[in-house]
Amino acid sequence: MSPLFQILARYVAAIFVAFVVSWTTIFIGFDVTSVGDDTLFAIIGFAGVFSGTFCLEQKHRRFGSIILLGIGLCFSISLFSSSDGGPDDGFLLFLYSFWPLMVGGTAAVLLFWLKPRIDGLKTRSKL
Repeated sequence: MSPLFQILARYVAAIFVAFVVSWTTIFIGFDVTSVGDDTLFAIIGFAGVFSGTFCLEQKHRRFGSIILLGIGLCFSISLFSSSDGGPDDGFLLFLYSFWPLMVGGTAAVLLFWLKPRIDGLKTRSKL
């Protein structure tokens, strides 16, 4: 199997896992928890990006988390802009949920960018 196909397959799996985890978090969050909607949307964004990124190889996780965040935000824009309500309903729902989703997803991205690399720790410990 070619390396390009393996990378592509991992990204497809990462998108699928992020999607499933995000929707599972939505259903569990609205049914079980009593946290505020802003907090729940931030948790949804964090959980989707964080879980999907672990499908990628470690060397691809930093940029892969950014890609997953972008795909997730584009999906939320398309989901909320196609609301069946009036023209303002979709926009208001977008404003209401987009920012917490972005904050939660960005927190996951920052976690992968700020996390020290395992290889770097092994090299430092030998010094």
